[in-house]
Amino acid sequence: MVRASDCGSEGREFKSPHLPKFFLILLAVALVAGIFVRLDNLRFDTRDPDNRTPDEALYTAYASVIAHEGPAAGTRISLREYHRSPKLWIYPPPTRVGYLYPLALIMKLAGREDLDVGIGFSTAISTLTLFLFAALAWRFFGPWTALAGTLFLAFSPMELAIARKVWQDGWMSFLAAATLFLALEIHRKRRPAWPALYAALSGVLLTVKESGVIWVALLTVWTAFALIRQRRGAEAAAFVGVTLAGCALALSAWVWLCGGAGNIIQVYSHVAEALPRNTFAWRYQTGGLGALIEGFIRLTPFTFILAIAGAAHAAFRRDIPRLGLVFLAAVFTCAASAPQAFQNLRYLSPVYAPYYLLCGSAVAAAMTLARRFPRALTAAALAVCLLIAGSDYARYRRVFVDEKTKDLATGLLKIT
Repeated sequence: MVRASDCGSEGREFKSPHLPKFFLILLAVALVAGIFVRLDNLRFDTRDPDNRTPDEALYTAYASVIAHEGPAAGTRISLREYHRSPKLWIYPPPTRVGYLYPLALIMKLAGREDLDVGIGFSTAISTLTLFLFAALAWRFFGPWTALAGTLFLAFSPMELAIARKVWQDGWMSFLAAATLFLALEIHRKRRPAWPALYAALSGVLLTVKESGVIWVALLTVWTAFALIRQRRGAEAAAFVGVTLAGCALALSAWVWLCGGAGNIIQVYSHVAEALPRNTFAWRYQTGGLGALIEGFIRLTPFTFILAIAGAAHAAFRRDIPRLGLVFLAAVFTCAASAPQAFQNLRYLSPVYAPYYLLCGSAVAAAMTLARRFPRALTAAALAVCLLIAGSDYARYRRVFVDEKTKDLATGLLKIT
């Protein structure tokens, strides 16, 4: 039996039938604003080397080969080149087919294979992520969380920085939000199709980036725990079984496409061998968990405070879905901080959705506690949210547009 307290309760705040429409209008405005800033984000010189990174050139080249040669042949050609070129070992390997295949498909459809195709793909995915986030937040956490969280995500410095790059991190952010949506659906009600779709998307996530396994493991554990807590143990076991089967199938296909397990092992031995000479990583991506937290504070100081407040309120109320968000964001961030020379905020893109859901939850909690002055407080809360979103956007413009900071590496953020 699913309890109401397990699925969010903000919807009970509405005493007037007109308020939901009012919030939907404001949410639509936030979404339109998010689209506008993402399109405006494209107004920069893509040929200027100050705006580009080596990773983008490699992803574009890998996808171009796949578009010409096909998935298996294209992947193996790039892998052969990667093996015999030690200078490439400090850069992303061509094994991240969960991102490269969609990018190659877009290239085929567009009839172009330049950087602009990848940038357009990233912008489209960032826009889809914004809409998916709004739907997720409204359905499971209520109107205030949806409105505030969507507004903050629309002007997020991290999300906007990724949206103008040919990186796989925006695709990771979208897939993480999609699997979170499905996990919450599974938690809320029994539908046979949801576990199968969750397993399929989880399998794709594993092949987009190596950290995908952390996200899938954490989200699967939390969902199974939530089901067991609702005395749905048989469903939890079936859910875990289907997820493991989907991931095993995806990994088997991935191994075959890459030419065998030996090929993949060789790739990661190259990565480990080259890490000591990766000067960028050791100069700008060190500092552990503290560096990641400092990076969030530097880029989003006010939303960071809101996220902490949202986490504290979830703990106080023992709100299981929001505690799940805290668990996902905290453990994933800690896990990402463990490897040396990998402290980069774009590597945390799967936790952007939980992060901004907690921010929105803090605003929702404040409105719930102070509902004796609805009109004045609503106007004040909206004004504060707009100011916070505006300050985040101004910080994005200064750091990534005016100063042309190329990456979200924590060391680079310290010198901007």
